Formats: sequence, structure tokens, C-alpha cells
Amino acid sequence: MKTAFIFIFILFFLKGPFLRGYSDELFDMKLALSKQFPPDKTWIDLQVDPSFSLDATTKDSFIARGSCLKIKNDRIFILDNMRHKLLVFDIKGKFIKSLGQSGRGPGDIVYPYWMELYKNKIYIKNDNGIDIFGDDLEFISRVRPFLGFGKFVIVDDWIYCAPPEIYKKDYPLFLKLNMAGSIKTAVYSPDLQNPLFQVSKEGNLLILDDQLVFVCTHWNRLYFYDPQAGTLKKIKVNYGLLDKVEKWNQRNTNPRQRKSLWFSNMTASAKVFNRKVYLLLKVPRLEILGIDTQGNVIEHYFNNKDFSSMIWVDFVVKEKAEPEHGAQRNSPIFFVMGISGAEKGEEKYLEMNVFRLIPAKKPITIDK
Repeated sequence: MKTAFIFIFILFFLKGPFLRGYSDELFDMKLALSKQFPPDKTWIDLQVDPSFSLDATTKDSFIARGSCLKIKNDRIFILDNMRHKLLVFDIKGKFIKSLGQSGRGPGDIVYPYWMELYKNKIYIKNDNGIDIFGDDLEFISRVRPFLGFGKFVIVDDWIYCAPPEIYKKDYPLFLKLNMAGSIKTAVYSPDLQNPLFQVSKEGNLLILDDQLVFVCTHWNRLYFYDPQAGTLKKIKVNYGLLDKVEKWNQRNTNPRQRKSLWFSNMTASAKVFNRKVYLLLKVPRLEILGIDTQGNVIEHYFNNKDFSSMIWVDFVVKEKAEPEHGAQRNSPIFFVMGISGAEKGEEKYLEMNVFRLIPAKKPITIDK
């Protein structure tokens, strides 16, 4: 009986965050909207690099549910939230080693959600707190912050994080913590007086020059914070599809309950590369925007053919593309992690994938 209960709980847990969107009204609406925004001639097609694939062929290398993707020194680091592990691959996708298991002891990571690679150390946020490992994956120490949080970034030995939904009955945009997890500063925005946006604080924290950039997950706004001056500037991404879905959310979200549908999350992940902010959109196709500090879309990458069933999780922007494989010169390459779902009768299947994507060299052909 106990085993059956655990199995039902796992199915319910998986179905909620990953499969709900396939029949969700908002997902269907976004699919229809994306067709109203056909690729323009200035868009760049992303091609799958067939020479790259993760060597997920052994029990240790298998990824059940990836939550975070990082690359450093030609090593790929992937957190597996479901198997309580950190997996390490080389830059070509060959499995090297893994660490972690469920538990409370040193080296155990329970439902790891996010990691940062800082000063030759790996900081992994999980249900135990923040576990710190060396480059050799040896456990160093554990930090238990005063409060829980999700994504974070470390700058000059300070931790910047998005706080939980309610923090002292207030709604700061993000918090500044010391390396022991104690709160130093809270940064606020008038936008979070709106109950619709109070549930939307989860986002990505990035560093661009000397500014901290907060990329909101649920709505197309970015905040640039200058730690020295203490100033906060908001910009809005100029992108039609995001604007339309945001208006839909404002009409259909119940402010009292402060709830929004799962697929109102429009930005799956964000990164900084070459002084630009790149956004991986959570739409029914692969779409990555490169934007400047004014919110203008200056680069637009997409693949409209192969990824209509994917749900995107995280990505990495790497060095300029090599001239081989038909890649466009002087353009970035992308490693993108997502989860695909399939149905066979009443059974539902999930599969994690990481793709290496190269901007096409030739102009795209548009079917209007």
C-alpha cells in the first residue's frame, strides 16, 4: 500500500509541472500566437549540431529531470533535481562522473535546483541549503540561509537571490545575503505592489558590467540595479508575443489568489554574453532573443521545426561559432536543455535532452 501511494504521488508530481501545458488553454493560445509571428528575414535559424549528444547511456549518466545547466573549462555540469545528483560531462557530451544522493549528510543534495560556479567552487542550492564543493567534487561545507530561495548569483562574496513569495509581509524584488546566508539588503520595486506581479518574482539574476540584472520569469521586464549607487532601472522587452500574453494574464489572473497558470512563465532562462542579455523563451518553439540594455531585440534566433513538443529549462551561451558545420561567423553557439513529453495510450513519457545549436550560415527561407 505504501509503495502504491508513493508511486501515485510521483506521477502526480511529474504531471503537474511538466505535462500540464500540453492541454492547457494558455499553451494553446501561445501556440496560436506564435503562428501570428512568423520568422522575419532578420531572424537566424538555429541548427542542431549532429556531432553532439550527451552520453546518457549508463545509470550514473541518466538525467531524470535537469534543473540547471552550466559549462566551465569545457565541462558540462547538469543538476538532476529528481535523482538528487550533479552530473559532469565533457564538452562533447561524454559522461565523466557524478555526485550526490538524497540525504542530510555531507555531500548529499536533496532536490538540487540551482548552482553557481564561483572561485573554483560549486555552490548548489538544494533542500539542505547551499552545499559547496571543490572542482574535484569533494564536499567542502554547507550554508543554511535564513530563508529559502531559488535562483541566485554570487558577486564579490555576496549572494543575490529572489526571495520567497512572502518576506516579512513585503515584496522585495531580490535580496543581498552574505556568504553565511544572513540578509544584508532588500531591493524593492513599486511594480510588486500589484498582486499580479507578486507571484512573478521568481527569475534570473545576472551580472552585466557592474550592474545586477533581474530578469522576471512571468512578464517581459528587466531590472538593472547599480549596487554602488543603489539605483534601480526598469526596462520592458519590445516583443509583440510577450506583450499579448502579458495582457492575457492580466485579464485572466485572479489578483486575490495571486495565482497564474504554469505556462504564463514566458522566460525559461536568461544569460549574459558579450554585454547582451539573452532570453530563452518558454514558447512552443525554440526561440532565443538577444537584447540590449534598453530592451531592444537586436538578435533573434529560432528553430520552428524540431522542438514544438519541448519545454525549455535552461541554456548556456558559448564562444563564437566555429566556421565548420555551416555556422554563421562571429555568432554565439547555444547549449539548450529541455524536456519532451510523449503519450502512448494512457501512458505519459518524459525525456531530458541537451542540444548544441549553431546559427545557420545561409539566410532562412520563409513560408508565409
